[in-house]
Amino acid sequence: DQGGSGNVRLIAKQGPAPDFNGFSWNLNGPNAGERGPDNFRTGLFIGGEEGFAFAFAAEDAFADEWAFLAVTYDGTQLDENVGFYYGDEGTEVYLLDDFFEDLAAGPVASTAGEADFGIGFTDAAPGVDFAAVGFQDDVRVYDGVLTLEQLEEVRLENLVFEGPVCDPNSGGDLDENG
Repeated sequence: DQGGSGNVRLIAKQGPAPDFNGFSWNLNGPNAGERGPDNFRTGLFIGGEEGFAFAFAAEDAFADEWAFLAVTYDGTQLDENVGFYYGDEGTEVYLLDDFFEDLAAGPVASTAGEADFGIGFTDAAPGVDFAAVGFQDDVRVYDGVLTLEQLEEVRLENLVFEGPVCDPNSGGDLDENG
């Protein structure tokens, strides 16, 4: 429990109390057992124009080697507005569970002048180490909700396929021997 919190920050752009304007996407304790790379769930905390609210994925996730995680939030919708997603090297992206019924925070409230975007930290608790033990790469934030198909495209962009290396030979043709 880094920083004494169950909310290890993946990414955050969230201001301080009392409103916690902005957002924070976290690694949280699983439904059963100890939190670790092979047993966790994610949570989304939103300081929105309608107040502060949070949602947790109902299903736990795991990362034996490499995992693709995503969360979507549509503050313009009143219900089914949060989705937690998972995929790995051999598994296409899928919705971890049903859409979260109703995160009633509204559109994300502005953090202008009060919060920086961060990976592994939050301005909601400055000076506290909330970084996940491990590696994160290709962190992205979009200004709209991606579809399942778009999330799968992002997952595929990050996979490294191993196979024979093909180089042009002296005749300009491709072959496995170069």
